Amino acid sequence: GNLDEYHKLVKVFAYTRHSTLDATATKYTTDVSPWIQALSANVSSLGITYRDLVTTVFSSDWVTAPNPRFVRSYTTLVLQIVSAHPEWVPQAMSSLARWFTYGGHHKDTEPERVHSHVHVLIQEIHRAIPTCGPSLVAALAESWPFRTIRANVQVVYVRNVLRCLEYAGGVRREVLQMVLNHVLQIDVEVQVELDDLESDEESEVEDTGVFEFEDEEQSDAKDGGQSDAKDDESEESGSDSDSDSDSESDADSVTSDLGRARYNAKKTVAKLDALMSTLLTWLERHCQVDEQTGEMSESTSRLFFLFLDLFDTVILPTFKSRYTQF
Repeated sequence: GNLDEYHKLVKVFAYTRHSTLDATATKYTTDVSPWIQALSANVSSLGITYRDLVTTVFSSDWVTAPNPRFVRSYTTLVLQIVSAHPEWVPQAMSSLARWFTYGGHHKDTEPERVHSHVHVLIQEIHRAIPTCGPSLVAALAESWPFRTIRANVQVVYVRNVLRCLEYAGGVRREVLQMVLNHVLQIDVEVQVELDDLESDEESEVEDTGVFEFEDEEQSDAKDGGQSDAKDDESEESGSDSDSDSDSESDADSVTSDLGRARYNAKKTVAKLDALMSTLLTWLERHCQVDEQTGEMSESTSRLFFLFLDLFDTVILPTFKSRYTQF
């Protein structure tokens, strides 16, 4: 066909919420809606040959569109594409999982609505293609925010990851293992930062002691020695002044570094607490115990033994983990 027209079509679907004012969500909805119907009628042709178009359809910021009818039409199109061509499932999952951090920044609007759209589509894909579990797990691992990213972004992501288990129970072990591994990395980082902070504080004490000892030696030598010439005294006085200035500068630098280390350690601890709280809240919501007999339901019992196994295989072998956290 005509490649120019094809590239124009790809450009029509290319939209991000950070686009210029000319590419607003409303204009995007108006321009794309007719093409959604056209592609739905020819979905069987959207194989690997049309990689650029399909990739753009997946990666567009369509979930932020304010028109519910448009979102439903777009959801149907994506579902039709992956149903007709299962080879597109991994890419579709990756494009959806990236939205799980949405809402972790102040500029993100209506995160609950966006997350709802994403989960609806993932659930529909999982229902249509039950074997898509590994692709979902891989997409979640790929999109996972690095542990140094701020806490609210990570909490939003973990909350959405755990929400996937409501309709994709077949990957429960893999998903919970990823969550625990991530929390463990931060737990170990906390311990390393605390160890480094303790080591730096000990070094500061030792260094202070050395400086005082040297000052005492210089004072004793001055008291016990003979007076030098006035010019020599002037040079020594200038040298001592420079030395004192350097010592004060070094001390200020060490104090500043320790203050920064304490601040970073507190932030990491707060991040760990927030993620632990998110995981425990999810557990509390999914654990059912009979108030009269104290017996666990069958689903709760399975969850208990799963976590027991993960504790043995993931948490206990981890070096520098503070196991009481878990």
